[in-house]
Amino acid sequence: FTRPFYKQYPDAFWFYRVREGVSGTRMPRFGEILSEEQMWYLVAYLKTLPKDVEETVNSIEQLNQVQPVKLPKLSNQ
Repeated sequence: FTRPFYKQYPDAFWFYRVREGVSGTRMPRFGEILSEEQMWYLVAYLKTLPKDVEETVNSIEQLNQVQPVKLPKLSNQ
């Protein structure tokens, strides 16, 4: 999930893959185990995984930069 081409896929694609799994692989169907809300949180998490390439920084200040992640709104559970 860390290869650059995965970043181009929309959230709905990731949700489908999480829910239905990937036939012929070790990726299970989480739709039978997780709630819809939990699957959306898993999609949000997958999008935060680091890139597959090594990045270098020129100063310590660059290490403290955090990219915001937009999570779905929680339900009233």
